[in-house]
Amino acid sequence: MDEDKAKKQKPKDTGEGDKPETDAELERQNDVPERMEKATAERNALLDREDKREAEKAIGGESEAGLPPVKPEVLSDIEYSKKVALGEANPLAEDGFK
Repeated sequence: MDEDKAKKQKPKDTGEGDKPETDAELERQNDVPERMEKATAERNALLDREDKREAEKAIGGESEAGLPPVKPEVLSDIEYSKKVALGEANPLAEDGFK
């Protein structure tokens, strides 16, 4: 019965509002903005490196525009007939049929 009374009693109002009870809690809350600033700085550095890498790639000719065109595979008549027989090639694909 004493336990029920203890649970029902309201906490004492110290007049200090929502002040953290310990300095450790306050320090932990103050560390959050610092960690966020550090993470943001690291993210910005990574984005700058990525932008620089993409620019170098475009200038260096490693982009898609600088690649030579892919040549289609040329099959002999015998190889083509074997692929058609195995179902690997569609003879009607050139005409737009699937």
